[in-house]
Amino acid sequence: MLRSLPFLIVLLLVSAGSSSAQFFDITNGDIFFTDIPGCDGNLHDFSIRGLSETNTSYEFTATIDGRSRTFVISLNQGYTFDTLDDRILDFDNEEDLLAFMEDVIGGDWTSYVQFAQAGLGCNSLGLGSGAVVTADPLVNQNISTFRNVAFNDMVLPKGMRSANSAAEARTDNTSQGSEEESGSGRPLLLTEVSSDMEYERFDVGSASGDNFAIRGGFARVTPRGDMAYGLNGFFNRLSLGAGDPSNYYVLQGFLNKYTSQTLNGESYVGLTVNAVLPELGENSFGIGLHAVQKRFMGDSMFMYGAMFQSNMAGDLNANYANMAVLYGFPVGDNLSINLDMLAVFNVYTAFDGEKIESNDRLMLNPSVTATYYPSPSFGLNVGVKTVLLVENYSSFELVVGSRFRF
Repeated sequence: MLRSLPFLIVLLLVSAGSSSAQFFDITNGDIFFTDIPGCDGNLHDFSIRGLSETNTSYEFTATIDGRSRTFVISLNQGYTFDTLDDRILDFDNEEDLLAFMEDVIGGDWTSYVQFAQAGLGCNSLGLGSGAVVTADPLVNQNISTFRNVAFNDMVLPKGMRSANSAAEARTDNTSQGSEEESGSGRPLLLTEVSSDMEYERFDVGSASGDNFAIRGGFARVTPRGDMAYGLNGFFNRLSLGAGDPSNYYVLQGFLNKYTSQTLNGESYVGLTVNAVLPELGENSFGIGLHAVQKRFMGDSMFMYGAMFQSNMAGDLNANYANMAVLYGFPVGDNLSINLDMLAVFNVYTAFDGEKIESNDRLMLNPSVTATYYPSPSFGLNVGVKTVLLVENYSSFELVVGSRFRF
């Protein structure tokens, strides 16, 4: 967990109460300043200038390393700053303190925390702001977009290959517009409905957390076989330490254009759009471009691809480059195994136009998925994932889902 940010918040709020702040009178425009260590390992100049105060709110200007913003912080649930001082002193750990503050603080609270995190080079998990970790909502939706939209195919078992024989045995007839003669090597089943549940247990520093997600998706290949489109929707619940869970929703849409289709494989390029809608905090909107190549090798399949995605969340701009490889092979007549490795690189992250540096800009996300097919049109899958190369962060993720094609 981040050690400096809770101190910054406590300093700000305690200094606003009359019982604890003889040295700092916000109504007189006093300035309080100190040096705060950031997640980037550097000391940052921090100061607060008081502007105005009421019983339940106050206005101030915060400055970090010469960059200033003005905020109005308010208290919910009938608390006053005097009672808040007493309440803060009752907490033994920062997780309880932050949970309490999230419960009672309103106004520009979220904007202030985002400003402080960016100024100190930190994210909400206490790592560097540019750190690539699966529990970060922006990184999480970036990964889910690539895996579930651009890079989501799975090999069929040997016993199901006959379901594809009509498509695989014919030459590419997509120009004729026939649904039966779709060519390429994809199944003749053009529509897919899928869903899954994901549970991640992660450790960040000395704290632990959970990330739970439910996804539903729809995808369709056009009858001509030259394009595909679809939608995905997620519900995510993220918990860290003793704090209250935070919920957010993700919407994704995609459009793929097949550039090559043969009996030995296919390739396509595509566009994705997405939105991250948290119950608290800034909404995020993003757009991505991807290219994927697929090759059939007997009963096995090999895929590789890349995606670039850019997201905006308030004043935060995050840009990620994704690369992945997948190898799938059948086991018996009804089972297939898919092994893949996803690499995510933080190309550029900036707050209000100023670049944020980070030491953990690259993450590897390997996974193993087993899929059981009772029939060619229906599959049940279970998979595990983990995270590599990120300092002070570990993760284990379990995925259970299904897909139905018709």
